[in-house]
Amino acid sequence: MITKNEYLIAQTKLQELRRQRPRLARAYRELEQQLEQTPTTLQQLRLLFTGLRKITMAGIALHPDVANLEPMLNGLQLSEETIAFWRSRLTKELPQGRLRSDLIYIFGALLEEWVHEKSEGTNSHPVETEISAQLLEAACQPTETLSDFSLLDDLFAERTLKGKNIATRFQALAKNVLRERITTSELKEVLEHLSVSPFCSATIHRQAKHFLQDSIMCKEMADALSIQLTHLNEWNWPEDGVNYFPFWTMSKWRLFISYELFTMCFLEALGTRLQNVFQEFLLVECAERDEQLLAMLKEPSQDDNEVLFQQTLQQYRLADSDIWINLLSHPDRELTFKDFKAFFKQPPFHSSIVAVRQRLRERLQGASTTLDGYESRRKVDGMRSTLQFINTEIQLARAAFPDTPLYVLKLDVKDFYPSLPHDLLIAVLERYGFSPADLAFFRTFLEVQVQRGDEKAYIWRGVPLHHRFSNVLGEMVLKLLDQHILRNARVQVIRLVDDICILTPYADEAVKAWQAAQEFCQQTGLTLNQEKCGAVCIGGSLPEQLPRSLPSWLLLKLNEQGVWQVDLEGFDTYREQARQRVLHYPSLLTQIEVYNLHAKHLIRATAMDSDLGETHRKSIDVVARRFHQAFFGQGHGIVDALHQAIRERFLDNDMNITLPEAWFYWPITAGGCGLTLSMITASGYAEQWVSEDKKTIPAKLTATWQRAGNDWAYFYSSHINHVPMKAPTTTPGMEVLVNDFIHRSNELGYRSQHTLGPYWRWIVYIYGPQIIDHLGTFRFLNTELVPLHIILQQDQYAAGTGGNDGDDLF
Repeated sequence: MITKNEYLIAQTKLQELRRQRPRLARAYRELEQQLEQTPTTLQQLRLLFTGLRKITMAGIALHPDVANLEPMLNGLQLSEETIAFWRSRLTKELPQGRLRSDLIYIFGALLEEWVHEKSEGTNSHPVETEISAQLLEAACQPTETLSDFSLLDDLFAERTLKGKNIATRFQALAKNVLRERITTSELKEVLEHLSVSPFCSATIHRQAKHFLQDSIMCKEMADALSIQLTHLNEWNWPEDGVNYFPFWTMSKWRLFISYELFTMCFLEALGTRLQNVFQEFLLVECAERDEQLLAMLKEPSQDDNEVLFQQTLQQYRLADSDIWINLLSHPDRELTFKDFKAFFKQPPFHSSIVAVRQRLRERLQGASTTLDGYESRRKVDGMRSTLQFINTEIQLARAAFPDTPLYVLKLDVKDFYPSLPHDLLIAVLERYGFSPADLAFFRTFLEVQVQRGDEKAYIWRGVPLHHRFSNVLGEMVLKLLDQHILRNARVQVIRLVDDICILTPYADEAVKAWQAAQEFCQQTGLTLNQEKCGAVCIGGSLPEQLPRSLPSWLLLKLNEQGVWQVDLEGFDTYREQARQRVLHYPSLLTQIEVYNLHAKHLIRATAMDSDLGETHRKSIDVVARRFHQAFFGQGHGIVDALHQAIRERFLDNDMNITLPEAWFYWPITAGGCGLTLSMITASGYAEQWVSEDKKTIPAKLTATWQRAGNDWAYFYSSHINHVPMKAPTTTPGMEVLVNDFIHRSNELGYRSQHTLGPYWRWIVYIYGPQIIDHLGTFRFLNTELVPLHIILQQDQYAAGTGGNDGDDLF
């Protein structure tokens, strides 16, 4: 929201821009008429020189570079060539100056429209109001009471290690995680997170930044939070309930809640602690399981000891380590205990497939627990890592065992976070060893009280979205789902939150995994989303028990040949959703902001920065072009729509004013619209992808092919690499423009800029000359008259959502 003072400042400047426009138009028109009636070249030069220097806007010269020609005009006898050159130069300055004045006015009008929208607020669309009511109604419906937790008991008992159950081992790490004082450093980390979270309001952002800038008040809050922590059993939601609102997550609507900063910090600080403990616990558990497995293998035993073999095989399966162990050297017969022990004779090399695979799992585990990289608006992209991991395993399977089928199963839990039964979560926490007092606190946290009109309503299902407590509670449940699948089927599980991929070379094991997932959901009150579940067999036929749809992640699909490509039907749906969101807002600048967010999500949802093959790359080019050039239908691109809207709203449909295309892509801090050109991004990644070294399949397999640092390890790791966006080839002349571009940013004083990322370099290299040709300079925005800093202070622009370079955005 815009404050009253910010609104008054903006209005004062913008009203002056409106008053100046007709005067400037008249001044340029009169100068052109006088020029037509002036006979000689020297007289024309003198007229242009004096006339352009007189044109000002609110006392500020609009042609500051027209200078230092007095000697030529006051008697210095220079050649006709020089006089003609300067006459031509200033003649070109005339339309450039007129266009600059028009753009200053248009930019001011865009800002005025935006300021008005922000000061008034945007009323909820009737559809959004209805969606919000439906989401709340669903959340307030109590779930069916769960009373049979025998499956949980079995799963927790199975994870007993070294004679200690989970509760004992977890609480040894947790200790007083919900009781220790909240430190200032803990609070600062939470405030940093809240100050930029897209799920918090602008008010929360400003308040969080205020406390970060005031160390004394930050300590005062930490002390107050610690006091509240001593009365944890008394904590509750605000008596009147919290507010709720619908939030568009780029693909669906979700219900979010909002409340004051103090409670946010309290819950997020405790949630962070629980996240950290849980992640540490999983790492320790993994290490202890490996130790137990190795100890079992070292026990003196006969190679035909079937009991010990099955025990060790079960431990290995729970480690989710390897689906290829049965195909080491005897693909046509069953795995023997002797083969199994030989596999573990030497520890894996640090760069081996086994070691890299484990690091990938740990990375995804952290992303799932914290949700870092899961949302569309995060810099760190956990989904990218997930897709690269899945693709790497597919490429490994096709290279190592080309004649063996590979079954790929994609599972999705329907409305996972909003549908989590509270009874299930409390039962899980109880088995992790939390005390009755702690369980009472968690129950209170889950039963959110919300304001619904004049009454108060209670949420009886699901968890508050994007809260750190909620993230770790969800992950506790999903780890049990992993475990249930792995103990029932010889498969590999690759999971990011509730997006689950199952890989196996065995048809019957794929069916077992599918059935195990269904069984777990049925017994825990969850539901598999049949519409989003899919399966494919690469190099074979798919069992009839498995889903018939192709597996998909975001906007990508995997076909029967193991080839990735953009789902064009899904893209069309996404584009229509983006179009509706853009048109929802009256302000053109907000429309551009929303378009940019969807363009950024498109880049992520199509995995532009990943090497998923040639077909994938070609399909990206198709949708990037359609998103830009056919956003409003075939032949109706986003630039044409904006151009038409500007002409209708601000220029009285004056067809004589043509806005240069470059201005639409130019950054908003330099006076442009800041429209994201996703085709540039797609092209930059494609150029780099073409230049990447092609993967060479190693010649042969050995018994240690996954545990050694060999060609297979290099082949595996080469598929994980991120494809960087290629920057344009530097040229001396263009680098002068780039440096001026950067210098102009620093003059605005918003933040220090030292370089440009690939995206903005492409914009400057491709469209910079057009800006110079049409406007004569990069410095066409008059910041004395345009209240640019007001828009820069707003979170969506300060956070750099107008492009794709993150930290190096203006």
